[in-house]
Amino acid sequence: MTEKDNIEALLEKYELRHPVSRRDRARIYRSKKRTLPRILREGERPGLMLRVSTGFYYFFQNLRLPLTLAQARGASVFALAVLIVSAAAGGLLVGSRYYGGGVMTAVKTEAPRFRVLAAVGNVRLLHQGRETPALKSGDLFPQGDTLLSDGSGSALLALQDGSMMHLLPGSRLAFGGDAGLPSFDLREGGVLFRVAPLKERRGWEVHTPDALVRVSGTEFGVMITGGRTAVFVTRGSVLVTYRETGASLPVPEGRAADVTGEMKLRELKEREKALMKGFLDLLPAESPGKAGRGDPKELTDKMTSMLEGEKKSTAVKKRLTLEDLRARYGRLEEVYLYSGKRYTGVVLSNDGNKCRILTPGGAKTVPARDVKNVKIIK
Repeated sequence: MTEKDNIEALLEKYELRHPVSRRDRARIYRSKKRTLPRILREGERPGLMLRVSTGFYYFFQNLRLPLTLAQARGASVFALAVLIVSAAAGGLLVGSRYYGGGVMTAVKTEAPRFRVLAAVGNVRLLHQGRETPALKSGDLFPQGDTLLSDGSGSALLALQDGSMMHLLPGSRLAFGGDAGLPSFDLREGGVLFRVAPLKERRGWEVHTPDALVRVSGTEFGVMITGGRTAVFVTRGSVLVTYRETGASLPVPEGRAADVTGEMKLRELKEREKALMKGFLDLLPAESPGKAGRGDPKELTDKMTSMLEGEKKSTAVKKRLTLEDLRARYGRLEEVYLYSGKRYTGVVLSNDGNKCRILTPGGAKTVPARDVKNVKIIK
């Protein structure tokens, strides 16, 4: 007989060919479960991989999956790799959410919006075609809305990153763009900015009917006078483009430009210097990178004083000389009163009740009955 025949005979003799019953299989499994830990305890302390593999082996046996210890080891290695990859992906997601630079760029960025620090006079918000009541401290100016100020209205606003804006009287300013590129559309009046360093943002844009101003962190102002745009810079620089020709001009610190076909740099005018100085004096003492609030009442008082000073300065500049009056009206007159007082200028009207006289010092109104004589000066 061959060796194979001997084995076959032995199996048949001891009934080893018959299937193992479920009870016997359970008894064998319990014996293995008791024996394996005993072997591990009697030998050296097993390594981490062996302990994990043993745990997986028992786990799958309880699920009635016939895995060997070697197969359980392979399953544990695979599970560990999945765990590492999942942890790395989670860390990458958290990093991209809070630090903004990772490969996960689909995280939504909060849209910028200004908060009103102080407002004086009549400043309103145009929202979806409807005007809101006069703005007050704490109100918001979000993207998509428009700010309106009348001749006595002015507002100081702050962005989340610390950038500041001062809307001048008689202005209309729309706030547009997106989270990475805020843009402003100035249709009339003027606005002053202090833009915080932009870091990774693409910059700001200010549009006017005849110009485009690109900004990357600076202190500057934009004003529209007589349909023409003037840009003046006290810190940093801006790039101004004339829409009609496409010509561009960098405007550096301490310089200004009137947007025309020539596009030449010039010195800041006294009024431009005064506006920027007044604006910077309004700003809270916090660092430029933080959106300070300041005390609303104190800011309002400062803005009111600033506007009153601007009105007085404008009134002085608008005073006419006698020669200006002669050139405008073609005559000069001397008005004598019974009291002995005399006015030199131009009689604007005399309806028998009141007499209005325009002089270099302004318009004067006196009762008509007090006028003794009017003499034309040749």
